[in-house]
Amino acid sequence: MQGSISIGSPSGRDFGNPFITNLAGLAGIKQIQGTLDVYYNRLLVDFSGLSGLEEVEGNLIFARNGTIQENNSYEIDLPSLTTVGGGLYLRFSGAVD
Repeated sequence: MQGSISIGSPSGRDFGNPFITNLAGLAGIKQIQGTLDVYYNRLLVDFSGLSGLEEVEGNLIFARNGTIQENNSYEIDLPSLTTVGGGLYLRFSGAVD
């Protein structure tokens, strides 16, 4: 895909998208020729729509999405990802209440 994808609100002021629970709509994307930002989506807990993502030419950012699991962990599984051209940023991905 040419360009960048942003899901949510970078400032957190609007707390992203209050309805998004998964990224199934991104399932066919293998390459992003920009940055992928996913932040402040309080109900987002299913990242499996990104399982086919192989390359992000820019930054890959996940920040404050969903809720922490029972064992105080948070998983984002990207089994096909081989290349991130920019930085990989994981910021506290826990409850945003």
